[in-house]
Formats: sequence, C-alpha cells, structure tokens
Amino acid sequence: MKKIVSRVTFGLVLLAIVYWLISNEISDKRSKVQKKKVETEKRLQTEASVADMAAKHNAVTNWEQSFDKKDLLGLFKSTYTVEVEDALVRTDHRPIMLFASVADVGRETNNYSVHFYNWFGAILSADIHFVLDCTPDQVKEIMLHRTGLFEKYAIIAQVSEVKKVKLRATVSAETDEVVLEPSNVFIAKGRCLDLLFVDDYKLSKDLLGAKPE
Repeated sequence: MKKIVSRVTFGLVLLAIVYWLISNEISDKRSKVQKKKVETEKRLQTEASVADMAAKHNAVTNWEQSFDKKDLLGLFKSTYTVEVEDALVRTDHRPIMLFASVADVGRETNNYSVHFYNWFGAILSADIHFVLDCTPDQVKEIMLHRTGLFEKYAIIAQVSEVKKVKLRATVSAETDEVVLEPSNVFIAKGRCLDLLFVDDYKLSKDLLGAKPE
C-alpha cells in the first residue's frame, strides 16, 4: 500500500512539475508576443509621426543618396563641398530631414545652437556635422530625453551654409607626432524647423524613396 501511495505521490509531483514547465513556457511565449506587439505598434506610430512631420514641411528625406558612390572604389573618392551644398542648400528652398543624436547644446546671446551628429555617419563618403539654431522649446525637448550618446531625433533642418573642415589632426603611432591630413568633415549650419525624439527608430525605405530629389 505504501508503495502505491509513494508512486501516486511521485506521479502527482511529476505532473505538477511538467504542468509548471509547460505553463511557464506558454507564459514566456505570450510575454514575447505581447512585447513584440508593443514594439511594432510603437514603431508604426513613430513611422507615422515622422512621415507626417516630413509632409508638413515638404522636407527632402533622401538627400543622403546623393553621396552613394555605388561601388567599393567610390568610397575612397573625395566628396566636394559643392556636392554637399547641392544636397543640403537647395535651390527649391525645401528643408531636409535627418536622423541624428545631440553632440552638444550651446547658448549664443538669445539663441541656442545645437550640434547634431550621426555617430555612424563617418562611414559615409561625407561626414556631416549639423550646427542648427534651435528654439528654447526645442532645447527643452532635447534635455527631457538626455539618456546617452545615441538617443536619436528626426530633425527638419533649413540649411543655409556648408563648409568643409580643411584639415584634421591625427597622432602618428610611430613618432607620436601630430600629423595634419586632408579632412572629409563638413559643417552644415542653419535652423531647426522641427524635431521629434525617435530613439532607435530607423528610416524606412518607403520614406527614403527610390531616388534623390
């Protein structure tokens, strides 16, 4: 009798463990599905907000394609200031949309000057830093989302001037001397018309369009 009771007890415990494992697995799957659903809804909402902002300002969203060199060899070719000017300071006076992080916020008299930079932009053929005049409300929005180096904003910018940094300083590994080399860094100045915190949102191909305008 004791053996039967022991076997029944063992069987019930085993069933309880199996039930717990299955329940836990189902719960994890539901949690992952719910998390993915929330992330998808957030991405779609952000995408809609970005598209609305671009449409509101009639902004050019695919200007970076002007620097697409098409092949690996093209990556080693210099980008000229006139090429960057043609893409950013437009004859049709349309602003551009860019995605970037905040590198610095400064105050000049009654204005704020914000340095926006895409930390992965250095791999492009044109390494562009945007220095834009911003309103106090825009700076307040930036300060609210100050979480780190890589928080990202969708920015509508009216660029008025582009300058190339002529030289950049590097330190020689052999001699420890400072060496001046040609630079591929550009400074684009202008005004921030609008901005939206988008975190890690990536610009969709549909918004980018097929060809540069």
